[in-house]
Amino acid sequence: PFAYAIRAFVVNEMLSPRWDGSGVQALESFDFKTDHEWVWIGVGFQWAFTLAVVILSSLVLTFADTRSRLQ
Repeated sequence: PFAYAIRAFVVNEMLSPRWDGSGVQALESFDFKTDHEWVWIGVGFQWAFTLAVVILSSLVLTFADTRSRLQ
């Protein structure tokens, strides 16, 4: 799943103007998709993962019995 985020970072970097088209060639040599939609898929994945971690952490901290059983 983190491959979406890494792919988004790579595509975003290689499609920047400072690569002057050689970034697209490098991406295609490694069979990367060169569409900008991969950047937004990665951003969406990061937001969804962060939201899931926050919700699950909140639920665990809310319902976990934190009192020591030895007291």
